[in-house]
Amino acid sequence: MLNTILALSFIVGTRFFGLFIVLPVLSLYALKLEGSNEFLVGLLVGIYALMQMIFQVPFGILSDKIGRKKTLLFGLIIFIIGSLICSFANDIYTMLFGRMLQGAGAIGAVATAMISDFINEENRAKAMAIMGSFIGISFAASMVISPLMSAKWGLSSLFDLSTFLTLLCIILLYTIVPKENKLIHENEKTPFFHLIKQKNLTLMNITNFMQKMLMSIAFLIIPIILVKHFNFEQNKLWIIYTISMIA
Repeated sequence: MLNTILALSFIVGTRFFGLFIVLPVLSLYALKLEGSNEFLVGLLVGIYALMQMIFQVPFGILSDKIGRKKTLLFGLIIFIIGSLICSFANDIYTMLFGRMLQGAGAIGAVATAMISDFINEENRAKAMAIMGSFIGISFAASMVISPLMSAKWGLSSLFDLSTFLTLLCIILLYTIVPKENKLIHENEKTPFFHLIKQKNLTLMNITNFMQKMLMSIAFLIIPIILVKHFNFEQNKLWIIYTISMIA
């Protein structure tokens, strides 16, 4: 089962990589796009997560009905289309549309559920830890790769890399991940408002909300301030990000 966990963790890590890889420089390049302004650049950063929020539950429901693999494939294809649109975008509105599609391929929860389907409860924590490690690696790699690649080949190269890695994910999904078992739902559905009332779950959600919000704000503002106001060299932003990441 280790190969299955690694393959699914790679898929999840790659999806996060697609988000992380553009964050360090997106606001800097987006300001140069035709029709761009500060508000639209902020929307460009946040719309990915907004679409994830909207489509996360529908994708989960879909995976219960048609199967995890088909849903993962569907989400990965949507992400690829969005990445290609972003790669060829010359104006802010086309870029926004591409980012919307990237976020709409919300398969993170589906991949996590698939790991749970394959792994027994005793080993599930280890499996989730492996997946978390892949997410951490994708974040660390993107902080270094993003400023260097974008400075040499432009912002489009980051979306091209995401496209290639997502295609690799599809290959792994159908060559390494075994055939899934037919899902049997015996448990009663948990009412939505029952989940909202759970104190510990609510505290976790608020903490995650604050962490993601502050991270997005930082990546929106820091590149612009460093390059435009302090004349910091764009291809050396990776130094700042690496120090911050270690801290």
